[in-house]
Order: sequence, then structure tokens, then C-alpha cells
Amino acid sequence: MPLYLRQPGPDTIADVKRAAISVLSQICDLPTELLVIDDGSDPPVTLIPELRPVLASPQARVLRLVQNQGLVYALNAGLTQARFSLIARIDGDDFWRPGKLKRQVELLVSDPDLTLVGTSMRLVHPHNPALDDDALRGGGWEQILALFERIGCPFPHGSILARKDVFALLGGYPHSPHFTHCEDFALWGSWVR
Repeated sequence: MPLYLRQPGPDTIADVKRAAISVLSQICDLPTELLVIDDGSDPPVTLIPELRPVLASPQARVLRLVQNQGLVYALNAGLTQARFSLIARIDGDDFWRPGKLKRQVELLVSDPDLTLVGTSMRLVHPHNPALDDDALRGGGWEQILALFERIGCPFPHGSILARKDVFALLGGYPHSPHFTHCEDFALWGSWVR
């Protein structure tokens, strides 16, 4: 979970807490950790009273970057520091439904050729629920390629579970200015190729 919080308000802190709890409450047959990359937040996330109990979990670990380096740097720092062979991505304003991780692990275990699995997602607008949208995604090659063509990014970043060795093989998220604000799209394009 990459985080850059500048003088966060109560809504932002509540979102981060909810995101962290949604990860820590996942039941899975593998060991897990919540790795928070604090990308130079002011104050540091470990000093925010509402987040202390969640971050004190034995499954939680915070990597503090002294100054803000940007999202791609934080993501790649997290990839290098992750302890386990599978990586699941979440942002501070995302939320995982119960059972997400278990079902994805089962898919990866059932098919050794899979290196990445993603889910659909619901885009939530807290102040205008009429704008909420379910972004449903197919699971086959044709559907994935059609998503690339139709909307761009086939995998919502907060939905993926993928093998760490493939992240390393591809060099992580690209630092190129050509991919500013679409680093996940660029990585998934390389991954699918």
C-alpha cells in the first residue's frame, strides 16, 4: 500500500484505516503481510493516532521513505521489500471484499501457468452513490485484450495478485515520464506481451 499523506483529514485517515483492515482481515492459506510504503507523509503514517492500532498488527510493516519520491518509486520500493512470492496491490482509498485473496490464491495454485489474476471492481462515489459503477471484467485472453483496446488498463491495480518474480523480471513499474499516471497500464501491457 503506497501512501503519501500531507496533513490528512479525517476522511482520508478513515479510508486508509478501512483499506488496511480489509487486507489484514483476509483469510488465506499462505502467510501474508500488509506492507505500507510511507512516501514521505507529513506527519509519518506511524504517528497518526487513528492508524497506530492497525499498523501495530504483527502482519503490518511500514517502510518509511524520508522524502516523497512519487508513486512509482514507492511501488518499486515495496516490490523489493515484500517478503513473500505473491504481490497484491491496494491503495489507501481502496477496499477488498472478504475472501478476495483466498479465491485469487486458489486460482494461481490451480493453474501454474497463471502469473497474474485480477478482479472486477466497484467504483464508489461516497457523496453521490448514483455515480457508483461496477467495472466487470472477463477472465479470458479475448476479454483482457478487448479491455486493453476499449478502456486501456485491463486490471484495476487494487484487484491484482501476481507473482513477485515476474514483477522483477519486467523491472517493476516503469519510471519513464511517458507513463506518468499510467504506470500500471504500461506494466500490464509488458506483462501480457
